[in-house]
Amino acid sequence: KSLIAVAKELNENGIHFVVIASANSALQEVNIKPKDIDFVVKYEDVDLALSCLSHFFIEEIHSPEQYVLHLGVFGVDVEIRGNKNPNSPHIKALHAKKETKLNGEKIFILPLEKSIEFYEGIGKTEKAKELREFLNKKK
Repeated sequence: KSLIAVAKELNENGIHFVVIASANSALQEVNIKPKDIDFVVKYEDVDLALSCLSHFFIEEIHSPEQYVLHLGVFGVDVEIRGNKNPNSPHIKALHAKKETKLNGEKIFILPLEKSIEFYEGIGKTEKAKELREFLNKKK
């Protein structure tokens, strides 16, 4: 319900996004129970995301490279992140997305192979290893 609510608002406002991390893996049949939902958008779209999702707003964090929104959506922690660096793992994820549908709503996910690269790029090698093992078992 939370993922669909956020995706609907982002889609209706023309904001390109990708779901990353554990929620992304769960959407692709990895046996994991996400504790939160992480989205990536373009840095310049974070203000628009804040505007259309303001009723869920908890806090925002600015740094020279990133702009992060923390939301509470129907009891679920949601993070929306924009990064200025075009070579950051987050922005690379945004460019590698693929479309799927969940209850009729367009959801953009990161293929699991690209998720491995993402996790390695942010230093979460154990998560990358777990996904690699999952994919090897599926073969």
